[in-house]
This record gives sequence, C-alpha cells and structure tokens, in this order.
Amino acid sequence: MLKSIALLLGLMMSGIISCVAADPVNIPSENLVINNFDVDKIDGLSPVCTLILAENKKKYFYNYTEGDICPVGGECTYSAVMILNGKIKILKQTLSDKDTSVFKNDDMTIITTYDFSEGGKDHEDGGVNAVIVIKTKSGEKKVSMSGYCGD
Repeated sequence: MLKSIALLLGLMMSGIISCVAADPVNIPSENLVINNFDVDKIDGLSPVCTLILAENKKKYFYNYTEGDICPVGGECTYSAVMILNGKIKILKQTLSDKDTSVFKNDDMTIITTYDFSEGGKDHEDGGVNAVIVIKTKSGEKKVSMSGYCGD
C-alpha cells in the first residue's frame, strides 16, 4: 500500500514538473521557440504591426503582432501577441514613445524597438525593421524582424 502511494505521488510530481518546465517562462532563452500564427485566430485582435522572422516564408502568418484587442462588450487594450513554444502570450503595452514600445504580463516583458528608415523605407509606407527583446525569468532573447506597421 505504501509503495503504491509513493509510486502515485512520484508520477504526479513528474507530471507537474514537466508541465512547469515546458512553460516558456521557465525555458532558457536559447531554447525559446518563436512560432508563427494567423492573426485571424486571435479573437478580438485588430493588428497595427505585423512582423516576421527572416526564415518565416508562410504567407499571412506572423511571428509578432501588436494592436488593439477588443473583447466583446469589453474595453480595448493595446497589446503584443506572440506564440512562444506553442503557447499564446498576450502582453499589455505599458510604455511607448516614437520608436520603442514595452509590453508586459505576469511572466515576461517584450521591448520592441522600431527602425522605419532602414533600406529606404520610411514611416509613411509602413515598412519597418524591429529588434524585439523577450525577457523572461530565465533570461532574455533578442531577435530581428521585419514587416509592416500602419493604421
């Protein structure tokens, strides 16, 4: 009987530990995977900026987007959306100036710095390059993306 209880507890604990270890917050930054996604699958999202990694060749799928998220009957919140290690992460904007935005949730912070002038692009045509820093409890990861920002 005692062996059965010990075995059961051992199995339960290993399941809990594996779930915690799989959460992007607990994954070392070098193992953080940025997935692409269809913005139409995020309920209530009206994207203003849509960015992709250079290796993302899937049309209409993005690695990062930001814009108003307006739940039915609720207040709109300007947010950044990414899918990290297969999990949707939505972070609310906490700070913004001309070329930098900061987004936070309980688990992480994303700092996005935009360059509207690189490659002959300017703010008027919406083309943008960006450096995105993803900060979690286990470190940070910096990636470069390009895409479009416009109203």
